[in-house]
Amino acid sequence: MGVYIFAAICLIAAEGVDMSSAMVDDLWRVHWPRYASLYISLDDGYAPCAKFDRNFPSSRLTLAENLRQTTKRSKRVTLGNFKQTKTAMIPIADASAYANALPELQVGEYGYIHSSRIEKILGPTAMIVKDVRLIGVKQLNKDKKKKRRRLQNRSTARNSTRAVDTQIDWQFQKRDKLVDLQESSDFNRRLKIVGFDTQGRTEDERWPLTDENNMEDGVQIAIVKELPASRRKRSSSRLSLGRSKKATGLLVAVHAQRFRSRELEEKQLIELLEKRGFDKKGFVKLVLLQKKRKSKGSQARIIATLEQALRDKQEKARLLEKQLQEQKKKDEKASRKKSRTRRRDRDKDKDEDEDEDEESEDVED
Repeated sequence: MGVYIFAAICLIAAEGVDMSSAMVDDLWRVHWPRYASLYISLDDGYAPCAKFDRNFPSSRLTLAENLRQTTKRSKRVTLGNFKQTKTAMIPIADASAYANALPELQVGEYGYIHSSRIEKILGPTAMIVKDVRLIGVKQLNKDKKKKRRRLQNRSTARNSTRAVDTQIDWQFQKRDKLVDLQESSDFNRRLKIVGFDTQGRTEDERWPLTDENNMEDGVQIAIVKELPASRRKRSSSRLSLGRSKKATGLLVAVHAQRFRSRELEEKQLIELLEKRGFDKKGFVKLVLLQKKRKSKGSQARIIATLEQALRDKQEKARLLEKQLQEQKKKDEKASRKKSRTRRRDRDKDKDEDEDEDEESEDVED
């Protein structure tokens, strides 16, 4: 099938050459299940997680062991008459925390969060949260102190204060990065969490983990949508953020588990594509052309293209509706003006008739 797809890419790349319906059907059968699994039903439509990959715990798209391999340190040591290479790796806890954590508060990202503060409970399965945390800072500080004591208890010259600090910085580098990330302005955004039981929860408490000492991952979420901010909130956000041009709308997140099993059937994906201006053939061409451009990241680019097409259609429909409303107002205004003109003409004719009657009476007298 890989050779077949490559041949199809070469075929559609050639000018004036089109795909046969049989080729379209074959390629459709290959691709539709994968892209259908990137969408879920939400409200009255469909919402995607463009970067979701079931092989990785987050949209960082890496594994803890890979991080340990890329950050390991090696050095040659002499033991008696023998020389050997000693290799050190960062703790598995730190590597796992970094690989699992939600990389960004942006649409299309997924991963684990440690906790957040409930701002408002909207219903049995919906709430608004803020102050998102990726790890428990108290637990991190405890782990650092424990490791520092162990290093300082080794009475060797190489374990000086400076050497211990360097070792601590290296071993906990990944969790330190997560602390910096969760304290950055980019993480100062609110989320609407949908699909989690809110029974027994109260506003202002932390969710899902309430203990900063807890080392667990928390919950894996996927950010699928951004609700537009109201005009008033946009104005206040611009004032508070200064020159920042980042979006300030309310982000919508669901349980990432929903993307592990395909929710949409083939007919639903066809309906989804039609609403975005694509048929089977157009979709297949989009997939192949993006893969021809660059295989890495093609999934996210394809979803971005589909969603932009939907936004463009919605914007076009909005502008058309606005034009119709403006034309309707103009027509109503013209109609009212015409009515007033007719009334004035009738009143004028009536006044002229009355004047003629008065003149006739004067002549008779």
